[in-house]
Amino acid sequence: MSELEDFLKRHNVPEEVVQNIIAEQISEEVINMMSDTELKTFLPAYGHRKLVREFCLMRAPSTSKQEASKQSLLEKIRTQIFRGNKNDEESVVHTKKKIKYNSEKSTRNIEMGWLHEDGNKIVQVRSKKGGGTRKLTVEKSAMKQELIEAAQKVFFPNGFSPKGNIEDFDFDLLDFKHNEYPPDISISQILNSTKVKVLRFYLKSERKNINGMYII
Repeated sequence: MSELEDFLKRHNVPEEVVQNIIAEQISEEVINMMSDTELKTFLPAYGHRKLVREFCLMRAPSTSKQEASKQSLLEKIRTQIFRGNKNDEESVVHTKKKIKYNSEKSTRNIEMGWLHEDGNKIVQVRSKKGGGTRKLTVEKSAMKQELIEAAQKVFFPNGFSPKGNIEDFDFDLLDFKHNEYPPDISISQILNSTKVKVLRFYLKSERKNINGMYII
């Protein structure tokens, strides 16, 4: 049983529909190339089409995801124009402008959390203790050190936080998986490789160890 077939059955797609898709040799790659009208022939239920489209898109290589996203957007634009509705046409123009504006912006919104290493464990600092999740606007060209400095400004305003003086800590930057962020990669490069809308990072702090003793 293919993963696509298993996915369809787990989401209660009728058995005859599943078998028809198999018989027609419709694979994940084929689905990513199909328009919604074509896919509707094999998957009449809108909810099923939506789920399958997301499933196939998530499993596609990066280049295929980009192409599928472009096709999806073009299909929406064509549908709106075909309807001949004035409001829809204005929406199409707005969508195009928004896409162009986002691609031309030199800054990007990111989310920043705070993780503190305390002994052998790393804990997330909550809002009531000066942490939480903060939304920052940074340059797309920003590198690791610039992101650390931006995070320090919000979590250590004027150099201080509920945990102490900024000078008493060593800092690092982690990605959303808590992996160390490389020093030579910019925000723009990550956006191009991941295609996510909002990037999430963590400022990691640890008390400085001087002569075997931690600063308290």
